[in-house]
Amino acid sequence: EGVLLGCGAFFTALLTDHGRICTWGSSEFGGLGLGSKTLTALTPTVITSRIIEKRKFVDLAVGDEHCAAVTSMGNVYTWGQGCFGALGKPPVDRFSHPPDCKRLHKVTLMDGCRAHSVSCGGNYTAI
Repeated sequence: EGVLLGCGAFFTALLTDHGRICTWGSSEFGGLGLGSKTLTALTPTVITSRIIEKRKFVDLAVGDEHCAAVTSMGNVYTWGQGCFGALGKPPVDRFSHPPDCKRLHKVTLMDGCRAHSVSCGGNYTAI
């Protein structure tokens, strides 16, 4: 069962009661979180990886082309379009935007900090 639903520009993300995240729709920038070869999912598809399968998510937010989620341990993961720093991922050099992230990226929080919730706007993330 779903406990939280978020809608981006062309995709939808769902947090289940088991702490898993499913996505469907279309995103050329990685908003689905399903890897670089999956641009479209016609049915809800669980985001999987060796790292993610060991985490339980408790909060989810969706921007136009990116997502952010909080784990039960207070870690934040982001994925999707990285423009304007929305993913919390530093640029390769000072003249470039951060790359799009088609798999989940763990955000580095300040020492000792844990997230409880997350919110996304069009091109930003607030923790």
